[in-house]
Order: sequence, then C-alpha cells, then structure tokens
Amino acid sequence: MGFKTIDLDKPGGYERYKKLQETKSVKKAFEDEEIKKPETKFVEAPKAEVHKSGKVIGVDQLRVRKQPDGDILYLISKNSIVKILEDHGTWLFVETTPGKTGYVMSQFIETTTTGG
Repeated sequence: MGFKTIDLDKPGGYERYKKLQETKSVKKAFEDEEIKKPETKFVEAPKAEVHKSGKVIGVDQLRVRKQPDGDILYLISKNSIVKILEDHGTWLFVETTPGKTGYVMSQFIETTTTGG
C-alpha cells in the first residue's frame, strides 16, 4: 500500500479524518475507498528495420552457391551490391537481385548496415 493523504478540503475529507482519529487505523479510514489499480498498457515500440547489405570486394567474380561449399549457382561481379539475409560466420546467405538468393564467402563482402 502506498502513502495515503487526507485532504480536508475535498468532499468526504473531514469525515475520513474523523474516522482515522477514532479508529487509529489508516486502513479503516480508507476502507470505503475503491482501490483503483492503474491500468498498465504495454505498447510495443515498432521495431526499427535494419537492413544489412554489402558490396563484393577482392575478386572480379564471386561465386554464389546453393549452400556453403555447395554447387555454384551463378557469378556476381566486383562491386555488386547484395542484401545480407543471414550471417553464418564465414558464409553469408544473400539476395543478389529480387528473388535470387545463395551463399557467398563473407571475406569477399564489405558489409554496411542502414536503419535501426
């Protein structure tokens, strides 16, 4: 229970004061008061969208693979921009153009982060 105050200028204040004096009990003085718990509403803050992308560096052509160390799907050129979807340490799962995805070695991607 928090602190209670009796405001003698408010309606019922003097009656509450008299009840406190008679009973010597704060609880009894305020027993007619409806306990109102503050309504707590948790509003989830919108998550900042973070975009991680990268640029092909260090090689003229970078192999995009079906899986790490897997079959080569296609090649992308130096300075090509990729969207990084997943980071698996030495391998990145990237989107090179809308709908075209695959794995590339992370050592050949210079990453940048925007947003957030």
